[in-house]
Amino acid sequence: MRDAVTRLFKNMRSRAVADYCRCILKCLEPSQEEMSLLDCGCDDGEWTLQLGARIGAARLCGIEIVDERRQAALQKGILAKPGDLNEPFPFGDEQFEIVHANQVIEHLKETDSFIQEIWRTLRPGGYAVICTENLSSWHNIVSLVFGWQPFSLTNVSGKRFQIGNPLAETATVELRVRRLDLPPDWMVTVSPAAVELGPGEEVTGLLGIRPGLAAVQGTQPRVAVEGYVDGELIGGVVTEVMVPRHVLGGPKQKVYLPLVIKGYTRGH
Repeated sequence: MRDAVTRLFKNMRSRAVADYCRCILKCLEPSQEEMSLLDCGCDDGEWTLQLGARIGAARLCGIEIVDERRQAALQKGILAKPGDLNEPFPFGDEQFEIVHANQVIEHLKETDSFIQEIWRTLRPGGYAVICTENLSSWHNIVSLVFGWQPFSLTNVSGKRFQIGNPLAETATVELRVRRLDLPPDWMVTVSPAAVELGPGEEVTGLLGIRPGLAAVQGTQPRVAVEGYVDGELIGGVVTEVMVPRHVLGGPKQKVYLPLVIKGYTRGH
């Protein structure tokens, strides 16, 4: 019985997330002219790119407090600046036609200042799309009826994923690889691509790295394996591959790196 209810809630939640994303995109007005968009809390820029694709021709900017995620957004062509959304934005007055903030305002202390900064950076005639959690959604209402924590409020611990709601205790974690200092022609794979994890559970997988052209001797190419739940990053591990030093017959140096496969273990 519980498994059936769990599947029902997961399906409800997945449909709600998909509908939610579609609703946000519908709020954006496509344009033939170049528009400037600011994404408050842009993370790695993946969702920011979807916003830009909806608008059309767009100059995409972002603010992100986690530097590693900001660097990933920069690599995608987004002008992502470091910043705390409780503080003044690192952009000038009247810079953007659109300001977007998806599920960040509920995490802020200085909400009045945040709204004022959105107003300050918007151009005359511009608009903002601000989204936050909905306690009155059906999956949250049913949780409250049973005396459980609403789904959105179960993420209160950095050591255990989702507390206070037994139907939120397992999650499908999608595993993705992200290149850091890896040569562009090296092939990277991760297996399995997704896992179902409960609290305290671990999974062992394989990260395969097949080199292409020789890399510079003594360098340390890196690749990250990251776990995502409903599109949100929950953790990751970085693998370093040391390129060996090797000298063959005189002054010329040659590097040959065979297939590298490294196991990793991730907990939930």
